[in-house]
Amino acid sequence: MLSNFLKLISPQLANRLRQQRGAIRLGGEFREATIMFSDVRGFTSLARRMEPDEVTEMLEDYFGRLVPVVSECHGSVDKFVGDAIVAVFEGRELIEQRPNSPRVIHDLLAVGHAGS
Repeated sequence: MLSNFLKLISPQLANRLRQQRGAIRLGGEFREATIMFSDVRGFTSLARRMEPDEVTEMLEDYFGRLVPVVSECHGSVDKFVGDAIVAVFEGRELIEQRPNSPRVIHDLLAVGHAGS
């Protein structure tokens, strides 16, 4: 079960959990975290004017740009919901690697501007 779970989280967090294998327990723990919800502005009206293969291509491009940046910022994609991405940035790594949450947001927004 643990090996399946480790595939769903950032490589940095997976490595930390592998090192603490005996310390992992069911029930979890409370942690400070940053949650990001991101979607394509105007997606519904935009998608109505596009062919299905164009929508698929647009979403592949969007997810392909954003997911690597989430990982680089020590985050994990929690789920994809239509055109939306929900990502989690675990508190300790976020504070150690990026002193301010706005820095992560800045890095993620740069992805949007690169695609404009």
